[in-house]
This record gives sequence, C-alpha cells and structure tokens, in this order.
Amino acid sequence: MNLLFSFTDPGTLDKHTATMDWGDGTISPGIVDENAHTIAFSHTYGDEAGSPFKAKAAVSDNDGESDSQSFNVTVHAVAPTWNRTWPFIPST
Repeated sequence: MNLLFSFTDPGTLDKHTATMDWGDGTISPGIVDENAHTIAFSHTYGDEAGSPFKAKAAVSDNDGESDSQSFNVTVHAVAPTWNRTWPFIPST
C-alpha cells in the first residue's frame, strides 16, 4: 500500500518528520518532501486477519508542533498466482 499525504504549516522554514502506525504492530517513518509539503508512506500487510486495521499518520515540526490523523484500512485476501513456463518439462 502506497499513500501520499499533504500537510500545511505556517512556519515556512520548519523541518518535518512523520510516522505511520499501520495498526498491525508496524510503525514506519514517512518520506517528507519539504517543498511539496507531502509525506509518502509504504507498507505491506501480511494477512487480512485483524482487518480492519486502525492506522494513524503523524507529522511534527522542529518547533514541537504536531498533528495526526487516524483512519481504517481494510485488507482483503489476494488469490495466489502461479507463474509457469511452457513447454513444461517434468523432472525425472
């Protein structure tokens, strides 16, 4: 799952950090683009068990100000795929 969030801050010279609590026990840092005021997050859920997950994105600046947003993530099972090459030659 790839997410891109935008943020605003009246402090034009502030530097920002961000984290995402994915709700499955994983917390990861975000990639902050100070010029675009965006934060990119990426995560792969291992299983749909426990879904929906309550995720929480947080951003803070070097002045000590912070904000966060929570949201639910519903994970669905994906059918496995089989990659095969033809012609199939069985081993003996």
